[in-house]
Amino acid sequence: QAEEGSTVIISSHVMAEIGDLCTSIGLLDKGILLEAGPLRKVLARFGAAELRILVRAPGRRDEVAKWLRDLPGVSVDARHPDEETTALVLDEVLLSRAGLFSALGAAGLGVTAMQAVEPSVEDVMMRLSLPETKA
Repeated sequence: QAEEGSTVIISSHVMAEIGDLCTSIGLLDKGILLEAGPLRKVLARFGAAELRILVRAPGRRDEVAKWLRDLPGVSVDARHPDEETTALVLDEVLLSRAGLFSALGAAGLGVTAMQAVEPSVEDVMMRLSLPETKA
């Protein structure tokens, strides 16, 4: 009911619930406010969306997955159900899309799907509350 000027405050440890219901958030750890603001802005401050890419490699899935693991900024998701497809996540800080696509083309591989996935509220909270990530 934001259009009517109403505000509802929700306190929860269920981060998925907060991400689904809220337009603004405040993240607390041991009573200390770590981050606050509009949901989309808070998520954006903690990195761009992950880029998930599917690469079709008929009969070469294991070979292609091993090759992809050697590329900087690429992690392979071995859980993809299609036996001819390798799923990967690209860290564009370490390897650009153009660099990846160039390497795939040189190897005779093509992209069959690509999707950007934003970090979740839980991802942000984990980064904020882990001791080694605090500055």
